[in-house]
Amino acid sequence: MKNSIWILIIALIISSLNSTEGNAETFIRLKGLGWDSSITGKIQMNEGTSAGTYIDLKDTLGITDSSIVPEIAGKANLLGLSRYIISYTSASYEGKKMITKKLSFAGKTFETSETIKTQLDITMTSFLTEFVSPTEEVTSTIVPAIPEIGLLLGIKYLHINGKMTSNNTGAVAEDSFGFPFPVVGLRVQGVLSESGNLILESSATYMKLKSFDVGVKWSDISTEIRYNIIPRLHFGGGYKITKFGIESKRGQYIFTRLGFEGLYAVVSLEL
Repeated sequence: MKNSIWILIIALIISSLNSTEGNAETFIRLKGLGWDSSITGKIQMNEGTSAGTYIDLKDTLGITDSSIVPEIAGKANLLGLSRYIISYTSASYEGKKMITKKLSFAGKTFETSETIKTQLDITMTSFLTEFVSPTEEVTSTIVPAIPEIGLLLGIKYLHINGKMTSNNTGAVAEDSFGFPFPVVGLRVQGVLSESGNLILESSATYMKLKSFDVGVKWSDISTEIRYNIIPRLHFGGGYKITKFGIESKRGQYIFTRLGFEGLYAVVSLEL
């Protein structure tokens, strides 16, 4: 995955050097957003012969507050009709609750009536290629009557680290795992004003994979409105929903089914 990130960085640099009049669509866009996301879901992790407890994040661990999640993204058009997108999201959620039954996680056992402090850190890295349909004249401005549609293909890498600490005994249980998986998706963008200053964009990616020892299900969708206050600089906001489930029997049993959703604010700059 690190190699893929370096390949994309090189591609972004090449794109900036290849901007010519013959390819009016060549561009680099940088995007940053703050996502006020709430998390729900369940997780279970075995360690060797020690069976992990089936844990609900809200009811068992008390993870209820939303978290401001930062996300950065870069998008470059290299050849006019294909684009390369990289994004990175880092989220951290915390909870604190007295458990009402014995709980096992990552080989450690916490007894009934212990107060458990939980920290759940999640990172998501995405490397996508977008293919847009050709038009008679390729430009970076889309006329209101003709929305732009792009097919998304790529790889996402998800990493989760969970840590539980007993306030009673000081015992700590911590474990992490990561999975790369392919995704497919669609992006639709249209201009809502004759001046071209108001843009509506929606995108979604999806994947469902099942093998003998690993199963992955992923879906996300976002819709945002951006307004061009000054040339090449957009401000806006939107709503985003991400859901995923992983079940793996490789080495240790891992089960997780998590969902995030909430409003976000976005800033986009075109170079």
